[in-house]
Amino acid sequence: MSQSHNLLFINRLINENRKCTLSLKDRLPQIARATLIIWGERDKLMPIAKYAPNFSFIPNVKVHIIKDAGHIPSLEKSEEWNREVINFLRT
Repeated sequence: MSQSHNLLFINRLINENRKCTLSLKDRLPQIARATLIIWGERDKLMPIAKYAPNFSFIPNVKVHIIKDAGHIPSLEKSEEWNREVINFLRT
C-alpha cells in the first residue's frame, strides 16, 4: 500500500525534483459540502498528528478517529467505519 497510494505517489514524483510541493491546504475552505474524515489512530503512513491541523480549514467537517486502526480503517475496522459513514449520510 505504501507504494501504490495515489496521493503519496504524486507527492513523491513532485518532490523528487523539489521544484514544487503538492498542497491543497488553501483550497480546503472552499469545500461547500458537509465532509466526513475518518482516520486510523495508528496510521504510520499518514500520521494523524501531521494532518489533523488542516481539518479545521474545512467548513462543516466531522472527524472520526478509529482507535487501533492503521492506514486502511475501512478494512481494519469495517463495522465502525460503515456505521460512521451511514450515520453521516443520514444527517
